Amino acid sequence: MSSRSRDRRRPAVVPSVLIGLLVLVGVCTVWVGVRGALAATHLAEVRDAAAQFVADPESAGPLVTQLQDDARAAHELTGDPVWAAAETFPWIGPQLAAVGALAEAADIVAAQTLPVFAPLLTGSGSVAFTPRDGALPLDEIASLADETAAPAAAAAEARDLLSRVPTKPLLAPLLAPFEQAREQLGAVADGAQALDNAVRLLPSMLGGEGPRDYLLVFQNNAELRSLGGMPGSMARIRADAGALSLTGQYTAADFAVTEPAGEVPAEIAALYRNTNRAISATTQIPDFSVAAELILDYWKTTRSDEGDLDGVIAIDPVALSYVLGATGPVTLSNGETLTSDNAVDTLLNDVYLRFDAEEQNAYFAEATASVFSAVAEGRYEAGALIAALARAGNERRLLVYSTEASEQDVLQTTTLAGALPPDDDFGVYLNDGTGSKMDYYLHADAAVSRAGNTSTLTLTLRSDAPDDAATLPVSITGGGNYGVEPGVTRTVVYLYLPHGASLQPAQRGKFAEFARGLHDRREVLITSVDLAPGESTELTVPVILGGDTEPEIVMTPQVH
Repeated sequence: MSSRSRDRRRPAVVPSVLIGLLVLVGVCTVWVGVRGALAATHLAEVRDAAAQFVADPESAGPLVTQLQDDARAAHELTGDPVWAAAETFPWIGPQLAAVGALAEAADIVAAQTLPVFAPLLTGSGSVAFTPRDGALPLDEIASLADETAAPAAAAAEARDLLSRVPTKPLLAPLLAPFEQAREQLGAVADGAQALDNAVRLLPSMLGGEGPRDYLLVFQNNAELRSLGGMPGSMARIRADAGALSLTGQYTAADFAVTEPAGEVPAEIAALYRNTNRAISATTQIPDFSVAAELILDYWKTTRSDEGDLDGVIAIDPVALSYVLGATGPVTLSNGETLTSDNAVDTLLNDVYLRFDAEEQNAYFAEATASVFSAVAEGRYEAGALIAALARAGNERRLLVYSTEASEQDVLQTTTLAGALPPDDDFGVYLNDGTGSKMDYYLHADAAVSRAGNTSTLTLTLRSDAPDDAATLPVSITGGGNYGVEPGVTRTVVYLYLPHGASLQPAQRGKFAEFARGLHDRREVLITSVDLAPGESTELTVPVILGGDTEPEIVMTPQVH
């Protein structure tokens, strides 16, 4: 056969190969498309069942089975070799990889975490978190420690799996639900870890090895501080063998000092004023371990005759509203009812519209005592209370400090520690500069975006104060006593940049020029803004970062 005839036959072979490849690609495309559609349907069922579970934990039993079935099916549909091969393709590959990771993470949580933790939120398992004869059964709580470690680790594995998925290549229709699912699974992992930590810490912290005394500090978000709000109302709590009792109530005036209450590191003192001269200033410091130690110094300086404290717990009215969701309404002596729906508005605004300073303090004290009694007496749904406290902890509305080093070491690994942001993240801390309760009307939002090696933080502040805010009571407006015109909201902002970040030219809007400082090797930018009713402004801060880490934001918990 001549070479010419061999050449003539060659083109006939090439099309057949191409046709075969195209057919194979087509089959694979259909295969992946069909399985992807089915997986999406199962993941939607997982989402809906999870939302129902959160809204109605009592339905945990059948929902856990449904979640497991749908998550397993989605994982199987996205876990075959054809799907894995398709994940390597350009453009469509990252989309498939994200869906596959989401299905795998959901399967891990549904199969390994929910079967253990769901009964602890409802049903027979939750009785360990309900008082009997006036005290929590600490031995039963301690016995749960062997059951909770592995499920908490599984949830953390699922969270880490999703955190490794690059989101930049994801198309808009997938990006938003993926980020939402990642956030929800992250909350599950945080809650599972919180419950695991609780069963390890509660037996000792609730007096299983001897009585413990804590100062419960209420942070008023209507007058913002970095950690949440001004600590104006406090209560002393005793825990003894699982029984809780309220042994004293105080206001900030009860901790007035003439000399500094304690020493403050020089770099912190340069950033935050009066923290060791007024207990109401302590929570300006965005590190609760430092603020709590200062609060303990105030106690020793002013109330040492009442004995030592074993720790400090901080909570805000928003977290209190979550607790009221578990206890149900409480009735005050004047016949008013405090509920999960009205607690925030009542405690952060209505009280100042209706009462003078002395009556306000009395109202806060009775509200505190009423909610505490409901918890101490076990008038709550255990699962709902656990979920409420976990939510408050995740939002940094519940902070805990223990003087016992081994306990504090565990707390320091959680959001309950109220620690500074991780080195790679931004910190956005808001502090009232009005000397009033105008922050009830403040709305603050922060977001971070990344382009190349530049990450840009955008902070938006808006005042929703009424047009006639200047006529509100002085306890709300400040009355001009701190140099701010009544009705205007002044906010002092502390921005903690990621470690090693290089600041680029910023757009400040109505914000003042930056002052600069350092805290724990982090550069801190300080600025402020005055907003009249209805006004808003935006601050954008671009920084250059090394590596490809996508920064997150730790921000002051607010009213809204």
